[in-house]
Amino acid sequence: MIDNYQQALSLMEKMRLELPFTVYPDQGLLKIAEEKGDILSPNQPMDVRQVVYVEEGGIVCAVEKSPEDTVYISSVTHLKIPDDHPLVSEIRDYQNRENIVWL
Repeated sequence: MIDNYQQALSLMEKMRLELPFTVYPDQGLLKIAEEKGDILSPNQPMDVRQVVYVEEGGIVCAVEKSPEDTVYISSVTHLKIPDDHPLVSEIRDYQNRENIVWL
């Protein structure tokens, strides 16, 4: 287990109540998309459609550009959360605990 399990589950449940919500890909997700032959932009809004917890990876999200497009499975640590998201502080705190630095 890589993080505080109870805190992660609590955040995951809160995130599920906000579904779907918009995020933006970071460099990790951009690289994964490129390897699959898909080009994403760091300014490309994507929708989180599902949130789960994986013991080896923490909070993981299913994200897509649109319902007709490829679904990417990404750690929440590879997603940029908009400043106006109601859980932005909690999600960024989680990301920071996982060594993600916001510029």
